[in-house]
Amino acid sequence: MSDGHVGLDGSMERIDAELFTDGGNDAVVRLPGRRLPGVLIQGDSLLILRGDVAEVVEACERGDLAEAGRRRGCCWRGSTRC
Repeated sequence: MSDGHVGLDGSMERIDAELFTDGGNDAVVRLPGRRLPGVLIQGDSLLILRGDVAEVVEACERGDLAEAGRRRGCCWRGSTRC
């Protein structure tokens, strides 16, 4: 899809995965056939993170490195209210 959105109306396969954490917004899971686990990030959380990173990029493009640094700090602390 060219608009950047993931369609959920296509075919889906149910699989068993190993869950290493209590789930939530950042579950650690291992999918079948994989040696190492990965992190599952919920779509709404990923959308927020994408927006935060976009603000850092925009500040860099404007040459406002102080603002970019401030925004970067917000991303790492997990706050979108910086």
